[in-house]
Amino acid sequence: MLGIVQAGLQARADRFTYLPHIGITMLLTWTCADLTQQWRNRRVVLTSMAACAIAASIILAHQQTTYWHDSISLWERALAVTQDNQTAQQNLAAALWSKGKTTDARMHSRAAAIAHARTTLKDYPFDVPTHDDLGVLLVQNRDVRAGIEQWEISLQIDPDDGNALNNLAWVLATYPADTIRDGKRAVELAEKAAVLPGGEAPIVLRTLAAAYAEAGDFSNAVNTAQHALDLATGQNNTSLLATLRHEIELYQARTPYRESPPQ
Repeated sequence: MLGIVQAGLQARADRFTYLPHIGITMLLTWTCADLTQQWRNRRVVLTSMAACAIAASIILAHQQTTYWHDSISLWERALAVTQDNQTAQQNLAAALWSKGKTTDARMHSRAAAIAHARTTLKDYPFDVPTHDDLGVLLVQNRDVRAGIEQWEISLQIDPDDGNALNNLAWVLATYPADTIRDGKRAVELAEKAAVLPGGEAPIVLRTLAAAYAEAGDFSNAVNTAQHALDLATGQNNTSLLATLRHEIELYQARTPYRESPPQ
């Protein structure tokens, strides 16, 4: 109760203020009584002050209880007064999911993972995989510029980080917003990813093909996407086959691929 020893998982709670407020209330009450001792209308003044204090308490109490109307309003309030609150994000996601609000639930579930990643990076700021994962989560949560920033940090730490190279190239080549795309940079990043160990992979070549298309080099886009399709077929990577065939048709029609907005 004194805050010296952790009591439960919460960092703070309204109930921790109950006992301290008793002393503050007594101090204010006796101070008002002493200051008004010589006043002619002392009783009226004190009664009015007490009535105002009670009215204010009623209003504040009513406002506070609205946060406890249901789990959604409770955890939304928790997020409004805290930062990077992983627990609140997780619980809000669960509450939204139970109400059938799956899109919002997924968003807050990712936000919980984002909060966890940010906490990890406070202790391990040079953890490249965490920067990579955080970038993916931020883009999925529609904060694309923040996601790009995380991949840029990864590449500052490790210029040969294949995940950051591929992810950043993909976003710069395919993101729906014109202000985000940069075909020339996407090609540079994707070509570098493709020559790294493990770069001869369908997913990396798919990114390189998309980058070529964004840069207007549709001949290379078709050839690279076809190579990716051949590799995916040989690996029996069925999840990519239909996607690559569709993208090859786009490039043959001289149309760059555009990723659907994150849900």
